[in-house]
Amino acid sequence: MKPVQGSSKVRFTPLFAAACLGAFLCILGERCGKLSAHPISLSTAVANVETNQVKVELKILVEDLMLFQKLQPNSEQMLPADALKSGSTKHQQFLIDYFQIRTVDGVPLSGAVTKTDTSEIPDTGVTLDAVMSTSIYYELEFPLESSPEFLTFSQNFGGSSNPLPSVMDLIVLQNSARLGYPVQISPKNPHSVEFDWENPPTNDRKSWRQRREMMKQRREELLGITSYSTTYSYIYITDTEIRHEILVPLLTLETWFPIKRRNADFLEIDEQDAATAAVDAFFQEHAYVSIDGIRVPAKIDRVDFYGLDFRDFAQRTEKKRVGIHNARAGIILSYPTKKAPQNMELTWETFNNHTPLLNSVVYDHKEPGYRHFFTPAEPHFTWQRKTDEGAPQPALSLPIPKTQPVIQLSMVSAGMFLVSLIIMARASVRRNKQLGLLSIGIAIVAAVLLPQNLAAISIPKDQAAEEIITTADAEKVFSTLHNNIYRAFDYGQDTQVYDVLDQSVGGELLEALYLKISQGLRMEEQGGAIARVSSTIIESTEIVDRRYSKGSPQFTSHCIWNVVGTVEHWGHIHTRENQYEGHFTVSVVDNTWKITHLDVENETRIAFQTGLRETK
Repeated sequence: MKPVQGSSKVRFTPLFAAACLGAFLCILGERCGKLSAHPISLSTAVANVETNQVKVELKILVEDLMLFQKLQPNSEQMLPADALKSGSTKHQQFLIDYFQIRTVDGVPLSGAVTKTDTSEIPDTGVTLDAVMSTSIYYELEFPLESSPEFLTFSQNFGGSSNPLPSVMDLIVLQNSARLGYPVQISPKNPHSVEFDWENPPTNDRKSWRQRREMMKQRREELLGITSYSTTYSYIYITDTEIRHEILVPLLTLETWFPIKRRNADFLEIDEQDAATAAVDAFFQEHAYVSIDGIRVPAKIDRVDFYGLDFRDFAQRTEKKRVGIHNARAGIILSYPTKKAPQNMELTWETFNNHTPLLNSVVYDHKEPGYRHFFTPAEPHFTWQRKTDEGAPQPALSLPIPKTQPVIQLSMVSAGMFLVSLIIMARASVRRNKQLGLLSIGIAIVAAVLLPQNLAAISIPKDQAAEEIITTADAEKVFSTLHNNIYRAFDYGQDTQVYDVLDQSVGGELLEALYLKISQGLRMEEQGGAIARVSSTIIESTEIVDRRYSKGSPQFTSHCIWNVVGTVEHWGHIHTRENQYEGHFTVSVVDNTWKITHLDVENETRIAFQTGLRETK
């Protein structure tokens, strides 16, 4: 089929529909002249989308008239021409009813048949062996109020209760320029298309390098989700959880379990909670993971319903009515672990004619992703840890804190020395030799008792800053504790994070800092998802004060540092970098260095970007 340049009218030539049917019949061994031998509807459609209308040309085989208009051959096994032409006229309403184009919101466009071409029907009629080689052509028009951003093409020839399979080859044009490759649509497999009216496609031939670059750019723009009718599956393996994310068209989801709704074409807001509960019940039974030999049931983290115009599925979408023909469900199943897993087996048992396999991408910790295919013959995915390393342990090798030096003063000896001095003074005034000897005797006894520290008091001794703690040691203590704070959040369970954080943070700051960092890692851009700290960078640090507090060393560090956090969902990764400035107070608690106070003076967003996770 070759479109006419500059015109929306397109004439058909046979594509591969007849060949597909022939292969189907050969496999079944049922190739014969009877209608019951090949009960399948095959058709072809070319849709040319313009700014104000969609023009569609449909190629319908005579066989469809026999199937849906109940035409019967005469005694000579011939379908008369007049019966076929009458049936083709009646078939116009059938096409309007069962071939539909929907807007981004799932609302069907109103269309009309503008022309019917029966020129291929001979005046003598059509023999039964020619019902699949003789066609009728229809032209349909669907007015548009404005240039569409998305359209969804679907066909359900025969209606939902008709058991006959139907396949349509579809080619979509934009202003007579082809968009992508031909696709096949069936009752449960519509095709949605996005249109770019600022940079519309052209019929210019492109090299394979140009096409590859265009596909790469398109993939990056759509964050790897390039098809609206494909089921996507992503498996994330971390030390804190196994996570399975599934993005599935609602029509496909409905083949796994029923989705109750009042209107067959829409899922209303008030019906979505019931649909979520149905998802939960289904996956509790059909999706499970064995971690270190223990079967762990699925925990449903999220179920969201997305329209065509929603791209970043890591975000939480606002609830709204969605069309069943072009909406998708985003399902996140998580399987928490109590410790870093050593082995894992994930089982997928949901297979049918619409999902004969599940194509998944596996992300093993920070390694590039790789593909795994679940099939009825191989429904399991197994994983074994390559190393014994678990979550990183906080570093606690720090310089031993010094205690403040003191001068010990015996109150007994000091008192005796004072008495001795008073007596000596009187002896000198009175020139009394005996009083002088008494004074000397008291002083000697005081000196003898001095090492005993009787009734002693301690007098703190002042020291220079470098004697309290050297600048190098203070910087080492601070950088280690600062790094430990964020490494604690590598653990998945809140209690684990809190316990690890307790090793580097003390006093009333512990709870406050836990809450503050947790809030800081929350990405509001991603629906409140908690980011994983990928790196912390200390841009500058200055030890501004060193002193003793209750006999233990203490210092303050002025610091500027950057925190890079990431959130990963659906094969792409969101990276956010924030810069902070503040003063940290580091003290000795139970003979261990800990951060005991933090005053954040400034917080600045440095960068936020989204990219695709690397896949082999």
